[in-house]
Amino acid sequence: MSFYTILKMQQETDYRIDIQHLTELIDARGAKSVGLQLPEGLLRRARSISKEIQNRCDIPVIISGRGCYGACDIDTALSEMVDLLFHFGHSGEDRENIVFVEVRSKVNICPVVQSAIAYLEGDRIALVTTIQHVEMIEEAKKILETAGKEVLIRCGSGDGLRYEGQVLGCNASAVDPRSDEVLFIGTGLFHPKGIASLIEKKVVAADPYTKNIELIDPEPLIRRRWVFLEKALDAHHFGVILSPKIGQYKQNVADEILKSARDHDIEAHLILLDEIREDALINLGMDAYVNTACCRIVDDMRKVILLNPDEFARLLRMRDRMG
Repeated sequence: MSFYTILKMQQETDYRIDIQHLTELIDARGAKSVGLQLPEGLLRRARSISKEIQNRCDIPVIISGRGCYGACDIDTALSEMVDLLFHFGHSGEDRENIVFVEVRSKVNICPVVQSAIAYLEGDRIALVTTIQHVEMIEEAKKILETAGKEVLIRCGSGDGLRYEGQVLGCNASAVDPRSDEVLFIGTGLFHPKGIASLIEKKVVAADPYTKNIELIDPEPLIRRRWVFLEKALDAHHFGVILSPKIGQYKQNVADEILKSARDHDIEAHLILLDEIREDALINLGMDAYVNTACCRIVDDMRKVILLNPDEFARLLRMRDRMG
């Protein structure tokens, strides 16, 4: 058995999911069918959740196999097939037949926070985490303060942010701008890389599961985006990507980009894409693209020029200066 498999099995037992609460909601709403949507890290729990609901409520359960990237990425097709859809692992406002199920981690974050102190060079530390660990953020704060650090924790602004210190992959507004650097508590590098690029500060990423500490330098991430901007200077026709996902549909932003393109005599075409993959963009054959969906999608591109709206605006200013 590989280390990865062992870690996944360990993580499956380290999250609290209140099945009793789910079954009570099913009964209260008189639901005759249920859908489950879980992020990749929790998908292995889907089978046990489905089994419990079927045994307790005696109703059919459908598991979404497409996973999800956040509260913005609801499986709308599944929500139309069932009476009640449970969306796990993210915070959000319940709507119609969609219920957000916040999942809490049981892992002790204190050891990895203690280890992270050696990597924190600044005096003022912005402390952030994902929703799974928000209940333990005060414990982390006490450890840092004991080490002589000034700890800054605040609530960010935007959909899906409900707790102090909580960040999303696309939203790092919980990072206090007065901080010298950031301590992120959570699994993987998706969130800390997003924080580093969005806030342009060094991030110390502390994984409470693996006990690993990673240092994220924002400079290479920023330079990479400038490389794509420079390549886009020679682009003649752009594709403006519109996402049909509930939380990523931004028709007004796409319309503004199309108008700005016309005002600058740039050929632009509106493209609807549910999954924004590099192979799909290559097949569409545009010189470059502007993404109005999740701002982190640009991170995955290597062979295609994909800009976010603010980068496209910067590109237009650069072209104006060049005449």
